[in-house]
Amino acid sequence: MLLLLVYMSIYTRTGDEGNTSIYGGKKVRKDDYVIEMNGVLDEASAYLGYCGSMIHEKKINDQIILMQHALYAISAQIAGNHTHIIDIAKETKDIEKHIDEIEKKVPELHNFILPGGSKESAIVHITRTIIRKSERKMVGKTSWKVYVPYINRISDYLFVLARYMNKKKKVKETVWKNRTK
Repeated sequence: MLLLLVYMSIYTRTGDEGNTSIYGGKKVRKDDYVIEMNGVLDEASAYLGYCGSMIHEKKINDQIILMQHALYAISAQIAGNHTHIIDIAKETKDIEKHIDEIEKKVPELHNFILPGGSKESAIVHITRTIIRKSERKMVGKTSWKVYVPYINRISDYLFVLARYMNKKKKVKETVWKNRTK
């Protein structure tokens, strides 16, 4: 069997006029809502990758990679690929199990905490805010609402992961104080 590899340049110049193609070859403007949504999911996936590069625990890194795969599958479906790529209900349940495992490792929470602490915790919190941005963009689109629970669970996972990173690094969490009282 002969395998022929064809070189494709990274630049095609098709986007130079502000347009791009989505699944099925449909052309849309780069400021189209689908492109904006997929851009936020891409940003979230990139930050998840950054988190994975800073956290050196195989189980957490494996979970992060699974989340990245799921975000790409969601992006594909948002762009018009309606084949069954991901079982979103199963993915949501799986993430809940991981949240429960991590929550057992951190102190019970009685106050709001400020994002930050260790470098690992800080980047996880930044990633969480980008995930929340994608959630806000999804809730307005009826056909995308099916993904909201999963995206919300990623946010929850990242919150407890940030707390776990601070505990692991022996960095005290900063409790929010209402300064108006």
